[in-house]
Parts: sequence; C-alpha cells; structure tokens
Amino acid sequence: MSEPVHLTREPAVPLAPVAQPRWCTPRGVGWLALMIVLALKFAVCRGHEPDCQTAAATMNDALIAVVCHDEYVRTGAPAVGVRYADAERLGNHLAVAKLIAGALLITGVRGNAFRVLGQIATTEDQLAAAQAALDQAHALHQLAFDHDGLARDEQALADVFRQRSQLARALRALDACIIEAYSAGDMVIAGYCHLSGARLLAQIGSVDSARMQLELATIWFQFGAPTARNRAWVALELANIEQEARRAPLSDASPKLETGYFKTAIELGNRAQLPKLVVGAELNLAASQTDFDALEPTRRPRWLDEAEQHVAAADLIANGNVALERDQCRADILYRRGKLESAKAIYDRIFPQFTEHDDRLDVAVMQTRVALAQHDFTRAVTWANLGINEADQLRHGQPDVELQAWVLASHRAPYELLFVALARAGRLDDAVQAFDQWQGRVLHDALSRPVPAAPYGLRDAATRIDSFHAWLPAVDTAPLLQIDPARRVVAQVRATDLVALVVADGDLWRVTSGGGELAVDDLGPMETTQARVGFIDRIRDFNAAPTDPRLGRELGEALLPDRVFRTTRDTLRVVLDGPLERLPIAALRHGDQLLIAARPIVQPARLSQLACARPTAGPRKPVIVADAEPDTDHQLPDARREAQELAARLGTTAAIGNAATAAALWSAGPGTLLHVAVHGDIDANGGYLALHDQRVYALDILARRAAPELVVLSACMSAQSPSRELAGSLASAFLAAGSTQVVATLRAVSDAGAREVTSKFYARGGATDPVRALASVQAELANGNNADWPSFAVFGRDLCSTTP
Repeated sequence: MSEPVHLTREPAVPLAPVAQPRWCTPRGVGWLALMIVLALKFAVCRGHEPDCQTAAATMNDALIAVVCHDEYVRTGAPAVGVRYADAERLGNHLAVAKLIAGALLITGVRGNAFRVLGQIATTEDQLAAAQAALDQAHALHQLAFDHDGLARDEQALADVFRQRSQLARALRALDACIIEAYSAGDMVIAGYCHLSGARLLAQIGSVDSARMQLELATIWFQFGAPTARNRAWVALELANIEQEARRAPLSDASPKLETGYFKTAIELGNRAQLPKLVVGAELNLAASQTDFDALEPTRRPRWLDEAEQHVAAADLIANGNVALERDQCRADILYRRGKLESAKAIYDRIFPQFTEHDDRLDVAVMQTRVALAQHDFTRAVTWANLGINEADQLRHGQPDVELQAWVLASHRAPYELLFVALARAGRLDDAVQAFDQWQGRVLHDALSRPVPAAPYGLRDAATRIDSFHAWLPAVDTAPLLQIDPARRVVAQVRATDLVALVVADGDLWRVTSGGGELAVDDLGPMETTQARVGFIDRIRDFNAAPTDPRLGRELGEALLPDRVFRTTRDTLRVVLDGPLERLPIAALRHGDQLLIAARPIVQPARLSQLACARPTAGPRKPVIVADAEPDTDHQLPDARREAQELAARLGTTAAIGNAATAAALWSAGPGTLLHVAVHGDIDANGGYLALHDQRVYALDILARRAAPELVVLSACMSAQSPSRELAGSLASAFLAAGSTQVVATLRAVSDAGAREVTSKFYARGGATDPVRALASVQAELANGNNADWPSFAVFGRDLCSTTP
C-alpha cells in the first residue's frame, strides 16, 4: 500500500473575519504570475531542488504548485500528484486540480484523491457531491487505519456541514479531527481544527469558548510548527473574536486590542506570503479604525486616514478583486467624515451587486443612517424596511445558528432605525407598530437562542445546538412571540395608560399614551457624549441602589412625565426595552411621590399584550414548591416557613425539600397558581430554577406549553436573562407558555426580605389581584427597612375584573 499523503494547510473552515464576513475570501489575487516567475528564478538559482512535501509545509500556494508540478512531471509518483492537485485547488485552479485528482482514483492514494475532489466540490458549492466524496475518503482511510487521513477528512467534512448550516455536525467533525490528529501525532492539523472550532464557537455566540480553542491551537502549533503561517492564522482569529466581543450591545470594549491583533496578522501574513489572509486583515483593520473614529471622534482624521490606507493596501494586494468590499469600506469612511452624498452614491451602486443577505443588511442599515442624517425620512423608512427584509432572510437561511450578541444587534438595527425614522417623521402610530414588531422579533430570537455564559468544548457546543432544535418548535409557535402587523395594536396603545422606554440608535426614547393621546420623545443618548450626559451610568447607579430616594427622584424626573405620578387605582402599563430590563420602575419618584405608591404597575411583554385578561372562573388550584436544598449551604428556611404558611392558608400541601422536584413544578397546569421559592440563577443555557432533582430552564418551561395562570417566582433573578433581553428569562418563558401573570425578581433577593414581600402579597389578595396587591405591599415596605421590595414586579397582563 502506498504511503499516505497529506498537505499541511490552513483550516478547511475559512477563518473569515467575524465582524465583517464579506471580506473573508477575496475572489482572487494578482500574486500568482509574480510567484510563478519568482519560483522559476528560484528553481534556476538554487543549488538544491526542494521536494513537493517540503514545499507544502513551508511555501505559499503558488510556489507549492510550481514545485509539485515539476516533481510530478518528473516522477509520476501518486503521492506527489495528490499534493500537486491540492496545491492547484488552493490556488483556485479547480479544473486542473479535478483532472489530476480524478486520475489518481485508481492508485494507492485514492482516499486522498477523493478528499481533494470533495474539497473541490465544496468550493464549487456542490455540497451533496462534496459530502459523498469525503465519505468515500473517510471509509478508505478507516480501512487503512490512517489517522492522519481521517483527521483531514473530518476537517473537510466540517466545512461542508458549516456551509449547510449544520453546525452541530461541523463541531463534532472538528472534535473528531482533533482526536484523529492526536492519534497520528499531527500537531499542525490539530491546531487548525482548533482554529476552525474557534471560528464556529464565535459564530454561535461563545467568545470565551472560542478563546479557549485558540489557546489550544497555539499550544499545538508551538509543538508542531510555530511558523509565520500558523501564527498569522491565530492572530487573525484573535482579532476577529475581539471584534466580535466589541460589537455586542452596550459593550464597553475598545477596538485597540483587535487592531493590535490585526496588525500582527498582517505582518505575519506578509512574511508567510498569505495574500488572502492579509487582504481580510487589512479590510477588517480598516473597519475597526472606522469604528474607533466613532468612539473617539476627537481623533477622527487620524483613524479615518489610517483606515483609508488599509483599504488601499488590501485593494493593491487583491489586484481589484475586492472591489465591492473596498467600496463599502470607503463608503463607511465617507459617512464618518460627513460626506453623505458621496457615501450614498456608493451604497446605491453596490447594494444590488451583493448576493449575501448579511452584506445587503449592512448596506441597508448604513443607507438608513445616511437618510436620517439628511432628514430624508421617507428614504430612511424605505431602506430600514429593506434591512428588515434582509434580516428575516438571514434567519430563514441559518436555522442552526444561535444568534450571538452582535448578530442580534445587527438584526435589531433596521427595526431600531425604522422606529427612529417614523418617530422623527411624526408618524407616531407607525412608529408604535414598528416597535411592537421589533419586540416580537427580539423576544423570539433571545428566548430561542440563549447566549452562553461560560466556556465549553466542541462536543458540548454541538449538544447545545441539538437542544436548540428541540426547543425551537415551541418558540416558533408561541402566540406571544408572533409578529402581528394588525393596526389594532395602535388603537389599544392609544386607549391605555402606557410608558414605554426604548433604546434605538443609541438614544433613549419614551412612548407615552393615555386618553387617546400618543407622544414619542427622544430623551437623549444612552452613552455620555461631548454634548450630553447619557442615561446608562445613571440607570446602572439606580439599579445598584433602587431604594436611594435621591437617585430615584433624579431618574424618575428624567424618564417619566409628571402626569403618570397621579394617584389612581388605574394600572400603569410599563414596557421596557431589553437593555433596560433590570430597571426597578416601581422605585422611581417625582419629588417625594413614589410611583408605586401613586398607582399599580404591570409590565406587559410587548405592546400587543396591553389588553386586560379575563380571570379563570373559580378559585385557582395552588401548587407550592420551596427550599429544594434543605440540607446544604443553600437552604432557604424563610422560604420553607412561608411555603408552609401559604399551604395552610390555601388548603394544600407544599412540595418542600426532597419533594421540590421538577415533577412537582410540572403538576401546576393551566388555571392554577404556582408559587416557587427556590434558588434561581443564570448559566450558559439561560435562566433556571434549582430544584431538588434538576435545574429547570426557561426553555424547558416554554417547551411544555401548559403554564399556570399565575406564577410567583420568589427566586433570585427570575426576570433576568443572559442576553440583556427579558425574553430569555424565566418570567418571559412562563408568559410565552401561556401564563397570564408572573411575579418575578429583577435581581438577587434575600431569603428574609423575599418572605416578607410574598407573605404580605398573599395576605392582601395577591392570589386574585396580584397587580394591586404587590403595589400595596411595595408602597408600605418602601417606608421600612426591607431592601428587596423594588426587586419584585408583575409581568404580563392586568385582570379585567378588579375591585375599583
């Protein structure tokens, strides 16, 4: 049997720039002719003829092709033929590569030939044929116990699965690649599979997990081949991941770290003669510096000048083959410079030329920004709607992708800008309608795709994606999460006493209604600018100390109109956009008047849920679950006593300690009252309740679709999620599963403090009228020493039949 033949190459899964994927693979480079000339000159002048195997490990693609061609013509060795075919494939000479590999199928290297043919089919977007060829290669290498061949087969299969949006299979293939490479002692291919894994983990939202994979890749390369080529790929992916982390909503990260990595990648890529890598790094570095200009406007000329230089360098290397990407970069720079007409003309020209939905989404968003800056609101609305359409197409085409923070933000952007354009145009009814549709989309995305909070491996990531598939049908069909374009939403808003706080395009907006009147006001920037003090720091301070009267007064007077503080039994509906999810609205003040002391409050999940709900006829059957870990440091003695007292009051038996199980929780069906007093927290899968036998997550609750009518979650952070959107929380999961009302907590609460709130809540009729009962309790406790009262809120809908 012939000796196995392999090439040591960059990852089969392209390490595309994370933040700007359109720049990942230029369509060609102008270096080929130059490299061939240099190779021929080298061949004449050298004293020793390098062989194909050595070239594959040390030279660039063009030189490898020349050396391997020469050796293959001279020797006809199948092993050399495979290397030559792979080099031509990497040089994008697919017809030549296919011809050579096809001829090798009758030789002893047919397994490797099948792999090359599979990779060619992948490049040609013939994914079914690619998988069939790679499966053949895999079977042949298994028969030969060829671990190195199997590692490369798995790497190539991962690329096919990735392009088919089968990310779980791609991650498992990369994990198998690493195992096989370890068995073969091939540290370099293991390193590249770790790199590819990092790219995919970043794609599903786990930046820390991606960083962990990069650390492993670095270790493998250090022992295997710490060449400029390998180090360049690591530096590029480090830059990509830092760029990813910075683009998360409300991130305080700086582009400085990513720009340093991009510069390192460019330096090493030039040294290793990797023009495609260099082009991608140059363009992404330009994008970072353009963003840097937005963060440091006082240094605008310097950053924008440098960005233009990097765009020009990329264009020169790629010999004009990144024209669209170059033009988009230059248009972004022109927009930053305030040259709006020039930017607009470029965006108009390149939008129809892009074929990928993410590219078209980016351009549509920028065109909307240009139109807003020119006060052309009609055009802004048109482009924002085009962006929404592209975002929806992206969702439909990528069913496997858990939307990470920056992807959610990019999909949210056209909705935000549509809201802003309509509001600035005075089309208030349309702005309200757009906000409700935006809320429906964000609720769906955030609830179905929890953002991982801790690092994990490739197989764990694959398992999470499989779980996502199990959860998704329940999310897709939940009535609460549907986008309803009906105009009745606006009529309901106008008829309701409402305050909605919305973060759109960097500003905090307020929607207020009541008595048929509707107002939409821009309150100012979230972040502090040179001109104005932003809201985010003040909101953070208040969230940390909600019982501070001074903070409550300052923020209340800034956020709420005077009229909402009128004393009345009428419920105030409050809708808070995701970034404001932890705002304890009940503790806001106007002068000495506390809002919750003036009137009851309920927080609907979205504008389309403002209408009151009819209560279930007859008393609610109670289910009480508490103190699930009684014999540990996590015991909750006050929660236990409260559960026992509540059970006696309601004529039932509480599930306490060992009985506080998932089965006890699930016994609470439609029409019941569920009281849960256990530990709650958030991890990589989202919000959860720590029961005696297992953790029950928000998505587990939603998947059952048989929620109790009233749920009281006396558990820490039960209204929080890992993604700054309430949609991923336990409270929202119960509402999406069918609950009418959920009493939940905005932050961690003490055992004793929570007991005082809930015991008074039930004593004042919370089981029948939770909105007014909680308001009465909070108004009383605000005058005492209980610090937990602002942490409770009622989510969902008010009941229609309440006592005046």
